[in-house]
Amino acid sequence: MTLLTTAETRAALERQVDPAGHPAADGTGWQQPKGMHWRTFERLTARQDAFVGVSLAGMEELLDLMNRRLHGLRDDLNGEG
Repeated sequence: MTLLTTAETRAALERQVDPAGHPAADGTGWQQPKGMHWRTFERLTARQDAFVGVSLAGMEELLDLMNRRLHGLRDDLNGEG
């Protein structure tokens, strides 16, 4: 996960992409709600990015486990291993 400066985060928001530089999934981009302080918005987006990172790591772990099980099943069916 890449940490960006405040200026880089604000520039990303103006370009309608998330702080990591990826286009937003819904196509609207990350936008600061009117009336919200920049510091609050940046704190919340950083927290959301951390949650996404944890979620993706968990999915990667689960998919790796499933992949190993499928390879073992394939080897059993083919008489290997």
